[in-house]
Amino acid sequence: MVTIIKIGSSINRTINYNENKVKTGHAQCIEAGNYPVDLNKLTLSIKKKRFNKITSLNQNIKRNAMHITLNFSPLEHHSKETLIAIANTYMQRIGFARQPYLIYEHYDAAHQHLHVVTTYIKNDGNRMAIYNLAFRKSEPAREQIEERFGLIKAREQKPYNKFDLNSIPVKRIKYGETESKKAINIVLNYILNQYSYTNFKELNAILSQYNLTANRGRENSKTFQKRGLLYQILNKNGKPIGVPIKASDLDNQPTLTFLEEKFKSNMLKNADQQIRIKKIVDLYLLRSISLKHFTNTLLNHGIIVLKKDLSKGDEEITYIDSKTKCAISGDIPQKFIEKEINQAIDSQLSKKKIKSNLNNKNIKVKII
Repeated sequence: MVTIIKIGSSINRTINYNENKVKTGHAQCIEAGNYPVDLNKLTLSIKKKRFNKITSLNQNIKRNAMHITLNFSPLEHHSKETLIAIANTYMQRIGFARQPYLIYEHYDAAHQHLHVVTTYIKNDGNRMAIYNLAFRKSEPAREQIEERFGLIKAREQKPYNKFDLNSIPVKRIKYGETESKKAINIVLNYILNQYSYTNFKELNAILSQYNLTANRGRENSKTFQKRGLLYQILNKNGKPIGVPIKASDLDNQPTLTFLEEKFKSNMLKNADQQIRIKKIVDLYLLRSISLKHFTNTLLNHGIIVLKKDLSKGDEEITYIDSKTKCAISGDIPQKFIEKEINQAIDSQLSKKKIKSNLNNKNIKVKII
């Protein structure tokens, strides 16, 4: 199970998003926690009134809406009763058992998933402690729920070839094959939560493996100035194709603010994940006879090496580890940049050539 927690500025807008899905037949409200009437008697007005009454108790908090999604593996399917039990247990484990909340089951993706709407303002107007909630309470709750309900574990899902990014249930997007918005949702639901990335370079390196990119627009554009974010499908040559889709129009609203929060939280756990990449790169950097050999060697260890040409003639490398779900780019130590790789490779080739020539003359040497 994969969990996502988002903080928003409008509880009404969050409810409207889910209710609009219900109207189009893409979702259903399956449970209402801590409401004074039964679910079948709840109107849209009552749903909003319950939250608005609480949020009005603390006018100082502008971002008071919480939108939580619980995502299950495409390989499993659960009854409505089980989904409700899972969601209720999750809310209890993260400390929200007494808060009002609405549970929606959505049907607009390839995998079963729930949306939970709630607020962190309590009945007395005080706010709940939500700092670092994802790591303090959500992750432990997820692990406990996976064990209790026998769910497929988020960290242990093994594809047929665990080092092949294309073998996971999420496939590369092919423009025109599936409705664009749906295809983008499926990829983002997986990548944004399974992988560790700390900036747009790393994120887009990962997304490019699925023919997708996140774009803020040019610095003088309205999109950039208003902190907007667009997602667009790429063709087989890595070029944008089709109409870009706003982050706010997607299921989980993976906006710039959401990503910036993910960048910060990923910084905390990325250090340990980077160790594996650095050890393997250190080990095979000088052993490789060419950049292609170096790349193929790392690929055998589940690390994809992506090279990007920059506008000023420079180049950068991003390493994507499909085992630890970690990406490293720009901030890698200088010796991991491609220029250093090529220098090391060229140096080694020169040594081998010198050694060969000297050996042909029956001169024994030791190259250090």
